[in-house]
Amino acid sequence: MVKSVQVSKKVQINAGAVKKGSRRTWVLFSLAIVFLTIILYANTLQNGYALDDKGIITQNKFTLKGFAGIPDLLTTSYWEGINKNVRSYRPLAPVSFAIEVGLWGLNPAAGHLSNLVIYLLTGLVLLFFLKRVFEKIDPGVPPVIPFIITMLFLAHPIHTEVVANIKSRDAMFELLFILLSGYFLLRFIAAKKRSDLILSVLSYFPALLSKESAITYIVMVPVILVLMDDSPMKKKAQTTLLYLIPVAVFLVLFFKFSNIQEFQKLHIMDNALVADAPAGQIWATKFLILGKYLALLIFPHPLVYDYSFNQIPLTDFSNPAVFLSLIIYVSAASFLIVILFKRLAGKKVTPGSLVAAFSAAWFFMGFFASSNLLMLIGSTMGERFMYAPSAGLLMILVYGGYRLACRASGNKSFKGLAAALAYFCFTVIIAGYILKTIDRNKAWKDDFTLFSTDIRYLGENTKANDFLGNLYRKNGDSATDPALKTAYYTKAIEYKEKAVSIYPRVPEIHQQLGFLYGSIGAFEKAITAYKTAIEMNPGEITNYIQVGKAYGTIHKIPEGLEYLEKAERIDPDNADLLRTLGIIYAQSGQTGKAIMYFEKALARDPSNQQISGYLAYAKKQAAMHK
Repeated sequence: MVKSVQVSKKVQINAGAVKKGSRRTWVLFSLAIVFLTIILYANTLQNGYALDDKGIITQNKFTLKGFAGIPDLLTTSYWEGINKNVRSYRPLAPVSFAIEVGLWGLNPAAGHLSNLVIYLLTGLVLLFFLKRVFEKIDPGVPPVIPFIITMLFLAHPIHTEVVANIKSRDAMFELLFILLSGYFLLRFIAAKKRSDLILSVLSYFPALLSKESAITYIVMVPVILVLMDDSPMKKKAQTTLLYLIPVAVFLVLFFKFSNIQEFQKLHIMDNALVADAPAGQIWATKFLILGKYLALLIFPHPLVYDYSFNQIPLTDFSNPAVFLSLIIYVSAASFLIVILFKRLAGKKVTPGSLVAAFSAAWFFMGFFASSNLLMLIGSTMGERFMYAPSAGLLMILVYGGYRLACRASGNKSFKGLAAALAYFCFTVIIAGYILKTIDRNKAWKDDFTLFSTDIRYLGENTKANDFLGNLYRKNGDSATDPALKTAYYTKAIEYKEKAVSIYPRVPEIHQQLGFLYGSIGAFEKAITAYKTAIEMNPGEITNYIQVGKAYGTIHKIPEGLEYLEKAERIDPDNADLLRTLGIIYAQSGQTGKAIMYFEKALARDPSNQQISGYLAYAKKQAAMHK
């Protein structure tokens, strides 16, 4: 049996401080949280859809059905609505999007308002969850400490990717329900009411339905029990086993609906860690990334929407930052293990050690699934992955500041000059976070604002340059003024060229460059770009056709016919190919072959008036030369 936590007399001076905080105090804290959340994210209500909102909301065939799409969202994989087969099952957030569409149509303001409300609720639940944690671990902590942690969490700018990007509601729901589950578990530990345990287990299930990474909470449950519960080990085990029920139900649904058989291989463009490189470099880069997470949690700048290739170049263990990160994480993990074994052995553990161990465990639980340590995921790094873990780091930092202030004061309590200095530091940090968050929200207005804002920090990122190039091409496609169209296409070329200079092995980007070069009259460059795409993907017929068209435009008919004939061997029934062959043969004076190919093209596409016109003209020319 694990013995009760022994709290030293020095700490007992403020014993019961958290628990004795007046009802009025907690009400005021709650109102402050509501007020802060509104200040932080009110400006997102004027934002539109951005980034992955398209795949889950605006272009998702199930979400667009509104209420009628809910059955499909509950019985298909996460990305099935855009015909993308990926191993994922997280229906809760998409169902909420479908409800919004059913009530208000495609209204981004409604989506942003829902995210704001969910974030507000998360802040409130976090506050009372932390209240329970400190009541159990260190009851001498004043109520203001869990409040400061919560305020820092809410204000932290790294969370803008989750809150300001509507699609990331899956992460918001996941943390909200994990916190609820933890809150009721702590109530059960305190009062041993079976109803609290049932509520805790039930709250865990929607967390799993929100995001698969919630499954790591199953490890956090016994950690909480070992650190905070004095029940016999058998009781702890029995309690933990109950949480396997929602996990089992979720796994049944996951394997049934997640398209696991169609899981696709990761691409280096998404996760640079799949690179064909020495294992030492891969692991060194993994720990470098983990260190970057810590750095962003301390100093959240710059914030960007994408960390794919080659935002974080591969490194090795000669990099001091890698060693520093490795030391921090190994030390934290080792400390957690030591404290857990001490508790299991019934040895004395100080409240400070318990807080540190709990904070470390929460941090590891929150980021392990997305850490790329044991299993590579679809991203090299992402700020959204720090949404849940940040609470653990903020907890130990604030608690550490509190304990330092207590030691600096003569009476070992959180009063006097040291406490005032701590309050001042926390206030300055929160104020800075607030300003950064409000400013960062503006970048999430829409795709163009986000991509053009972040490109200053993503100059060596292939996808970021490609994405911005796509938007300039889109603007060029819709422009009616020839000069403006050329200007947009020229700007698109600039970013596309930068993208292929970073990672040249993407045939689609070369194909797009071919179109852009051709659109501004640079046909030789267009031919080179299309030929490069052919080398990488020789089975794509479009590139052959475009090379043939470009050669025809600059009156190099034989060269054009060479590529068109290659295309014909790939797909002899392609209507666009047949039409292009007809045009090329007409240009070369071979009217008979031109008529033959126009007739074949018209047979494949009978309603095409352009082909009908070409055929009629070719027949007229043939008649004139008889």
